[in-house]
Amino acid sequence: YIGRYDYYNKGLDRLITLFSSNIGCDISLLTYGPKDSYGSDAYRFTNESKSIKNIIVENAIFGVEKNKIIADADYLILPSRSEGFPTVVLESLSLSTPCIVSKECNIPIDFNNNGVHIIDFEDTKLVANFFRDICNNPGQKYDDSSFAVELFNKNLSSIVLIPTYEKFFSDFWTSSN
Repeated sequence: YIGRYDYYNKGLDRLITLFSSNIGCDISLLTYGPKDSYGSDAYRFTNESKSIKNIIVENAIFGVEKNKIIADADYLILPSRSEGFPTVVLESLSLSTPCIVSKECNIPIDFNNNGVHIIDFEDTKLVANFFRDICNNPGQKYDDSSFAVELFNKNLSSIVLIPTYEKFFSDFWTSSN
């Protein structure tokens, strides 16, 4: 997990529930986020995770260090209850690291089975079974980062966004005068 330690909205309570239950396999969760933000939420997550041996709480990381952590991970997990379009998913896919995201992350369905596993984190039995399957089939990296790169270049690059914004603001100012 890489993100803010916002206990409820980022779904950190879901991770506590998952990792404190007996899912029948030995997996670890490394989390990275700004410990000094979200005061009581960061403190609560840090304290609750201390009693769970397989959760490691670290401070925020950026740039090359962040890319290395993502590239070395087996999966990136994002159990949020609400997201727009989390760019960490694109970053992860471009580094060939598959993602496990909640259905509330609003990831387009095209991503499902293209390096992203969209699951219902409210269904704790389903989530536990999913992680058990991961344990039984270790080391399955996502081989094709071209999907994320193509999607980014087609929809999100500055070559696409800048003309779109320029047209929007031009139309907006024209219609408001």
